[in-house]
Amino acid sequence: MNYFLIMGIICCYSPVFANDNILIYGKTFSESKALHSALEEKGFRSESLTLEGIQNVSIHQGRLLILAADAQFQPEIRKGIDNYLRTGGNVIIAGAKGFDYAPVPCNPVSIVDFDDQKTYKIIRQERKVKSGSLEKEKIRIITVDGNKRALEFSTQDRGMHDVMVEIPVKEKCSSSNSVITFRAKGNSYMDLLSMEIIDAHGCKWYNFTSITSEWKEYAVSLADFIPENWKDKNGSYPLLNPDKIETLLLGVNLMTIWKEKGMYLAISNVSLAKNKGIYFTPTSALKTMEVPFLENGITLPQWLFDPMFQGKPIMGKRTLTGEGYCFGKKKIENVDSIFCLPETLVIQPGTRMGTDHPKSYDHRDERETRIIPILKADGKDGRSPDIVAKLDIYTGGRYKGASACLFGIHPKEVISDSIILKTLIETAFSIMKTPAVAAVKINTTAAEKSSVNIVPTLKVTLKNPLSEPIKGKVLVNIADGKLKGEMDVFLPSCGLLVEEIKLQQVPYDFQFQKFNWKISFVSNKGNDVLQDSVDVERSLLIAFRQMVNAQKEYPDGRISHHYFGDAYGIRAMFAYLHYIKQHPEHFQLNRDIWKTISPDEIERCAFRFCDMLVERQTPEGALPMGYSENSRGFNVADGGQISLSLAQSSPFVPDLKRRESYLNVAYRFAHWAEEFYIDSLKSAKLAISEPKEYRKGNAFAGMYGLGQYGDYRKPTGFSWVGADILAVQIYLANIDSSLYSKDLQVITKRNIDYYVNASYSASGYYQAEALIWAWLASKDASIRFKIERTLKTTFIQNLMNGVEDDMFERGSRCTLNALPLLYYQRYIEDNASIRAVLLKYIWTFGSESSCNGIDRLSKAFPKPVHGESLSAIKYAALSSLWSMELIDPESTLFPKKIKHKK
Repeated sequence: MNYFLIMGIICCYSPVFANDNILIYGKTFSESKALHSALEEKGFRSESLTLEGIQNVSIHQGRLLILAADAQFQPEIRKGIDNYLRTGGNVIIAGAKGFDYAPVPCNPVSIVDFDDQKTYKIIRQERKVKSGSLEKEKIRIITVDGNKRALEFSTQDRGMHDVMVEIPVKEKCSSSNSVITFRAKGNSYMDLLSMEIIDAHGCKWYNFTSITSEWKEYAVSLADFIPENWKDKNGSYPLLNPDKIETLLLGVNLMTIWKEKGMYLAISNVSLAKNKGIYFTPTSALKTMEVPFLENGITLPQWLFDPMFQGKPIMGKRTLTGEGYCFGKKKIENVDSIFCLPETLVIQPGTRMGTDHPKSYDHRDERETRIIPILKADGKDGRSPDIVAKLDIYTGGRYKGASACLFGIHPKEVISDSIILKTLIETAFSIMKTPAVAAVKINTTAAEKSSVNIVPTLKVTLKNPLSEPIKGKVLVNIADGKLKGEMDVFLPSCGLLVEEIKLQQVPYDFQFQKFNWKISFVSNKGNDVLQDSVDVERSLLIAFRQMVNAQKEYPDGRISHHYFGDAYGIRAMFAYLHYIKQHPEHFQLNRDIWKTISPDEIERCAFRFCDMLVERQTPEGALPMGYSENSRGFNVADGGQISLSLAQSSPFVPDLKRRESYLNVAYRFAHWAEEFYIDSLKSAKLAISEPKEYRKGNAFAGMYGLGQYGDYRKPTGFSWVGADILAVQIYLANIDSSLYSKDLQVITKRNIDYYVNASYSASGYYQAEALIWAWLASKDASIRFKIERTLKTTFIQNLMNGVEDDMFERGSRCTLNALPLLYYQRYIEDNASIRAVLLKYIWTFGSESSCNGIDRLSKAFPKPVHGESLSAIKYAALSSLWSMELIDPESTLFPKKIKHKK
């Protein structure tokens, strides 16, 4: 029986290569006889490049370029290397200084005295997008650091305007002063300083610099100011002439920051300074600012190559170890001058509300990389080891098909230590001669007929570095043989091959909570293995760690600006804390993660979030949402998901007073929500007063209005408003026998009858979740039958379309599909198709080798604002709840009996 469907997509480059040529640039390596001899012993020809040669380097000269980066390279070589990688070249870089052009300021000249208003003025800039509801900023001059004067802007409750300080600099600028220096302090909501320059020709130039909530000194190169409306991502923008600056502006750009809470900005010691550095050139600091520039209509240059950027030097001598990729175990003692490599590029998330789901803000393909650690430095004080050498194989984005091997070790140390040099040579041989499993992504087949089960598929990307095609075999082994397969493949010369492998049905007894997987490529030209394990509990802890750390970025208890998403994660936290109390042996698992987060930290995070909501709920019962707070917006739908979290969390809270306060929040919200219920009389009135909304189906009897915005109440709403509050109504109606619970039982039955009989689609996770709660609460066989039919024909069928990475749709809201899917599997129907979809969601979330796994995403987006950063924290929070349901079934539904110590 043939279980495999093979679809080949061949991505190949020019077949003409100097296959055994290795190119070398940088004095330390070019003059190293040891390096040249070691390469020759492996059968390679080595060629040292000149400056002109590396600027025009081509894969036709050699497919591997080795760089000694112990000193700054000439900046113009970045374009040559960028083009080399874009056409399939590979690089090995040793040392961290080659592409570091950060300015080193000296001899600063002050350009403003904040006590003298003749030296500056305060203005409000006009932006392309209207700012909405803002607060007039308070402006004052303060003293900092003993005797230094600073200009301070602040608001209490809402964002400030696009306020900037305008400083004339014409009299103080000069060709030698190419750096702006200043001290600044922001807050959680004002963490990005906008700088603008107007030159002698009236042209405007932009720069953005991240600032912290503490006073700090900053130095910005004038070469990092990009002209207004620049659009060429591959071109070099003209550099600002330091001698032609007329005006400098520093302040707020609401196109790039969250504007709904009180802001703080203070600036002092603004100066122009000389640069001790050699080069006046765009620096790697720009690499983190793609989104803020995009929001202002400017395209960031993409050729700013610097894979060492955001790495950190490691002080003192360390012992290096390597498990080997294909090099065997290694141990090197007393290595000095080493550098901790960045695991990913952390970008400034600065973007506007509503940007967490448009595809134009999705840069996942740029992160599609296989990361292979080669050497690690021993961790101090119990910390995890630092990666100091690794191989990155790019399978998406700008450098798709290329690879970069980084050694965070000084080039002189590399050539003087025989083991490190041997490791570099082995890496070069692997890049040049060994085929690689570059990436694996899971999906499912698409259901052509509802009667045919779908099965998992694996999209395997293979890289062939040789100038000849390779015949080989791909072997698949999942969960120690629970799922197995193999496929014959034919790799094109010097290129990538993408094959889709159709697997067999996921067996009934598959253990989703923890499994391993292994993809092997075997051939007579070399072998490779890409393997990983999925441990749902481990991934849950990583998600919790991301949420705990994100909450520390804000002062009020929020995790993100979408409380409804945070609320799902909080439910998971309380349930897990209870779970590990019952199973203390789990503290012995995932010890490396437990070193970075504790149960107390998780508990404090959960309490802080819930306590914030208790404090901020309005007397009427409305709940803040994390957004639209500047306009006093309260959505009924958001409140339903938030209040469900507090109600479900309350049984896990030992303190009686706090437990009751959480439950009361939910009761008060349920009472407030009823004020928006549309009965038959209100519906008839709305048909007259809101005819358009009525015709759209947003004012029928049985529905709920949308919410309250300032003093205005939106009387009409969408069908999903009722879905979003149904779960908390059902929960409260069934947890006790109080009079109010009995009232809610009547309300709940009414709402279940309406919603189910209306036959609304359950294609969204929130609709499916509501219907599962309704199914559990209902004893009526006909209601249950209708729910099962709706779920099967809309929710389940929608998940059977084989959409790759569908869990990231709608700003990662769709990852919560897995929660009602788990409920459906347990209570209604289990089949191979459902298990195939569950495997896709669990594999994607839990594989730490995946660019879409929670581990890699949490490192890329430590602070959620909007755009991808908000999508990433929602992915963590929403996925954590279905992870908890998988670990401890039914822990996310009605409360279990919990005994608290008196």
